Amino acid sequence: MKTISNREEANNYYKIVNSAVDDFQKKTKARNSELHDYFKRNGKSFLKRLEVSDVIGIENVLNDVLLHKKHLEDDKVITFESFSKLNENTINIGSPSVEHEKVLADLFSTSLGHIEILDPQLHLFKINDFGKDVYAIILNESEISKLKEMFIGQIKEDLFSKVVSVSEIQNVSIDPLKFWLSDILDETKVMESINSKVSKDLVFNFIKESFSSVVGVNYDLESFSFFKEHSGFFIWVA
Repeated sequence: MKTISNREEANNYYKIVNSAVDDFQKKTKARNSELHDYFKRNGKSFLKRLEVSDVIGIENVLNDVLLHKKHLEDDKVITFESFSKLNENTINIGSPSVEHEKVLADLFSTSLGHIEILDPQLHLFKINDFGKDVYAIILNESEISKLKEMFIGQIKEDLFSKVVSVSEIQNVSIDPLKFWLSDILDETKVMESINSKVSKDLVFNFIKESFSSVVGVNYDLESFSFFKEHSGFFIWVA
């Protein structure tokens, strides 16, 4: 039996195992969570084929690699990568109306003259609140619904265009079997699941990601957080 005696050896074994798992994933198109389930049953034979099964602690290395991948998937149930085809040029919810300004004026107990629009596409305003500048992004229910519909349509399109490929059964290679998700998924259940995950916060976070900087305005979108719902409008402030 071999032992891992120093950090350099540990890193080397980690690279070997991680690279082999990556190769397996590319070949099988398995999701990160599916990898974890597969190697729970087949980890020993996998390590034996890698010729590292005699290394003390190597199973812990494999488990660390799989847990890392699984956590990446768990943390990104819906990611901005899912909206890779969307950008600021496709976000078109229209410019804010005077109603947006009236709601802000009412919320901050000020006059319309103390409210300045900084970016109409982003619905970004600056409010002079007793000498202090407050930045606010304001969307109404209709505008959020419009963005949600766009996201849901994009997610559905991306999901139903994917293929699952199976090229190995019980460690025996076979001619790849390919399954279109559009042929095997229940569309009604999929849409229910997508709808449950596309929240108002996700919509706003997407806006922050898409408009991470606006020329000529000195502020940080990451500093915005949800403030409140007021008269059917949703307001985030910094």
